[in-house]
Amino acid sequence: MTIKYLSLITTFGLLLCSITGSAQKGSAFKDGVARVENNGHSWYINAAGEKMFDTIFGTYHPAIRLSDAEIDIKEDQKMMLVSTQDKMGVVNDSGRWLLQPVYDSIEFRWKSHLYLRQHGKATYADSWGKLLLPLEFEEVELLKDDYFMVKSNNKWGVYNIREKRLQVPAVYEDIDYCGGCGAKGDYVFAQKDGKWGVVSFENKELVPFTYEHEHFAMRSDNWVRCFKKNDQPVVINIATRKEYAEPEYTQMDVIGNGMLKLKHNGHFGLVNENGSQVADYIYDDINDPYAEGTYGPYLSVTQHKKTGIIGEDGKVIIPLSYDGEIGGFANCFIVPVNGKYILVDSAGKKLLDREYNNISGVSAGRETDAAPVFILKQQALYGFYNPVNKKTVAPAFFGISVHDSGGLLEMEYQGRKGLYNVEGEQLLPVAYREYAALTPSLYMVRDGRLKGVYDIRAKRLVLPMVFEEADLLAGDSSLIRVTKKTPEGSYVYGVYNGKGEVIVPVKYGGISLIGKGTYLVSDEKKNATTYALFNARTGKLAPLPYSYLGMPGVEGQVVVEKNNQAGVVNEKGEAVIPCIYERVKALPHGIYQLVKGEKYGYADSTGKEIVPLIYDYDVSGDISYDLNDVLLLTKTDPQEQILKIGLASLQGVILTPPVHDRVLPEVSGHGYLVMNNSKFSVLSPAGKPISPLKFDDILLGERAGFGVVGIKYNFPLLCRIGNTCQYLTADGGLLPLKMSETIPFEEEGTWGAPEL
Repeated sequence: MTIKYLSLITTFGLLLCSITGSAQKGSAFKDGVARVENNGHSWYINAAGEKMFDTIFGTYHPAIRLSDAEIDIKEDQKMMLVSTQDKMGVVNDSGRWLLQPVYDSIEFRWKSHLYLRQHGKATYADSWGKLLLPLEFEEVELLKDDYFMVKSNNKWGVYNIREKRLQVPAVYEDIDYCGGCGAKGDYVFAQKDGKWGVVSFENKELVPFTYEHEHFAMRSDNWVRCFKKNDQPVVINIATRKEYAEPEYTQMDVIGNGMLKLKHNGHFGLVNENGSQVADYIYDDINDPYAEGTYGPYLSVTQHKKTGIIGEDGKVIIPLSYDGEIGGFANCFIVPVNGKYILVDSAGKKLLDREYNNISGVSAGRETDAAPVFILKQQALYGFYNPVNKKTVAPAFFGISVHDSGGLLEMEYQGRKGLYNVEGEQLLPVAYREYAALTPSLYMVRDGRLKGVYDIRAKRLVLPMVFEEADLLAGDSSLIRVTKKTPEGSYVYGVYNGKGEVIVPVKYGGISLIGKGTYLVSDEKKNATTYALFNARTGKLAPLPYSYLGMPGVEGQVVVEKNNQAGVVNEKGEAVIPCIYERVKALPHGIYQLVKGEKYGYADSTGKEIVPLIYDYDVSGDISYDLNDVLLLTKTDPQEQILKIGLASLQGVILTPPVHDRVLPEVSGHGYLVMNNSKFSVLSPAGKPISPLKFDDILLGERAGFGVVGIKYNFPLLCRIGNTCQYLTADGGLLPLKMSETIPFEEEGTWGAPEL
């Protein structure tokens, strides 16, 4: 039988009605709105055809602000910043107003807030349009969490949005805040009568208004370093209100955990954050011994060119008897001695029995459970020391690095690598060019070209390095699949357990998972292939009497062939669909297409026929392109000799019979577009026409070209009959707007409204 194929249009859904003499134009609906134009002026309408706004000037994804440092952005949703008659508002992606267009300006800030202005007043809303504070202030700025700086009658205060009140009255000429500090403070720097002081969020004066201020050296703890007095720098402790300034104090700096280092009478001393003097002015220098970005409770001090360590209480931990800088890490100290280094603890006790060329501290593991380790260098070799269990691995390696897995160190020697844990136990000998974890205890290892498996718990090679590959068997984390190359150059596969015992001999041409613990194995002999099912739980092989096995279907099933007839068997080798069909194809959702002669139908995963074999099979081109949620039906029109198309549900219910030239499902389940004799109809999800009208063309939000199966569209849907375009609603009605030409969704000059 010869079948004529319909020549499918390559611009299906690309509506181009350019009719001269007409005045009104429209776009496809997108995000709940569409753009229409008349006499050069355009605006956007909602699904009811009502005018909403004139222009989209930006889009953004809404977000939930979990904290100052963490924002949960909802990328599956989109909001539009819009304007109409010079007023601005916000619309969601369903075409509904979040904020009515009554604002003079709207800005999206910090990926989580909307800054609004109206009639000279300002406020903030969250990204969903909820107003956070009343629209009664001249200016508003976010401080932290629930606190905002607000300006009223040209004066500044602090507003608490949770308590809905001014906690700091708007009586100050200016306010500043350390917004970039990691730990946000509960006070602001404020100006009154031209002078600056510090005010708490409860409006308590913490530092008197007697200073000059610039936004420099901002902090949020008890130390104020951003003030000057008579144009000279000062440092103020909020707890004591004490002022430190020249000429009495010089070289003032906050170091460590909030300790003020300052020079007095030619020597350095320390004041803690509470304002207490903890170290007298007796030192030539005081420094933070920790690496940049890390902190600890100790400080290095120098006196008479000798260095030691003191605690935050000023007590000497390590006597001032060493030359050079002392480094701190994990409550231990790397101390220079005679050009080398020793390691001492926080009590000053020596931890190592010898000196090293270099000692450095590292954290081995993830941040929350990182173990401290000290890398030791002796001449050109490296080892390490664990201060927790006092274990030393003597330098014997060319390099040591922290492994990606927590608590492991990779050791390297002459191009070979191995693993130690931080406790000092060798897990993997330093003997391999390559290794990779298969399980917590089993590692693939390679020295030359071939690979094996090493058990780091049993401390032995459970599989020798004779395999091309060794990896976990798919679907089973306790079994290992290995690959070998035959003398003929082909590859064979086998399976071992974690003890190195043979489960499936290394002789099969393929092993693939078809169900939980069930694998299909193939064996090629004398140009013939035999198949068996391997049960990983029992370790047994069950031969299958089939000459060909296709791709697996649903879990635990596989398409098989015997005597040129196809069927389906389960993981026990039992027939689900008997081998009586010329072709069986596995489809999504556990559906099988069954073919006999020139007819086909469908069966489910139980073998039940859900669509009878009465439909015409496309023997020349297989028109059964993949559809995820529906089943394709095709029948040859006896008069036109053209293959007509229909759809059935996954349960076999006919949605629309095979009477159409083309059927395109909407990917979100809105329904179907069908074409017959170059006319289009719109069907509901149940396959019923939502309108009796036949359309000459339909405009989609996205182009649907030749070969496209699933399409995207939203109602109202812009359709054309003759020279007139109208919007079709989901209930089959038509909006009253009648147009003669289509336009893009974004107006010219604003295409692709910026994402903010």
